[in-house]
Amino acid sequence: LFIKLGEFVDAEDLYKEYARMSQHDVNKYVLLYKLRKAQGATIEKLIDILEEYKDHELDEKYLCELAELYSESGRVEDCLKECEEISLWFQEGKFVEKALKLKQKYAPLTGLQLKILENAGKKEVIDEDKQKEIEFAKAKEQARMQEDEIEAVFREHEELSEPMKEEKQ
Repeated sequence: LFIKLGEFVDAEDLYKEYARMSQHDVNKYVLLYKLRKAQGATIEKLIDILEEYKDHELDEKYLCELAELYSESGRVEDCLKECEEISLWFQEGKFVEKALKLKQKYAPLTGLQLKILENAGKKEVIDEDKQKEIEFAKAKEQARMQEDEIEAVFREHEELSEPMKEEKQ
């Protein structure tokens, strides 16, 4: 929150306290990375943080960020190596796709990597269709529930009206 608000002094204090209390928690690297990135740290400093994080944790999102930082800093060989590792370790998902697209800027993809990108495009279409089906089913259920509520109100109104009709007679 402090990072998003630009309150870097408070963010730094909280980070230091967190790192002190949770020495073995690898999330401290992610927090430090976010803090330094928001503060405008150099690419090399951000790379150092993510490399240290990588020594403790394999996280496809931050490995992909690391590959992008390598690319920005001109470390093409490191970028390609990172993209290869991401595709080997994770094999599918948006960060794998992102890494493979980044790799394509510098080198040809293997047959398997091309298939991963190809299948990703197909999967997005399938996911969109599936999402439309889910939304339609939800809308249909909501309409049914509203219909039930309306029927209940009518029945209640009729039940209340009956005694009044009998009293008038």
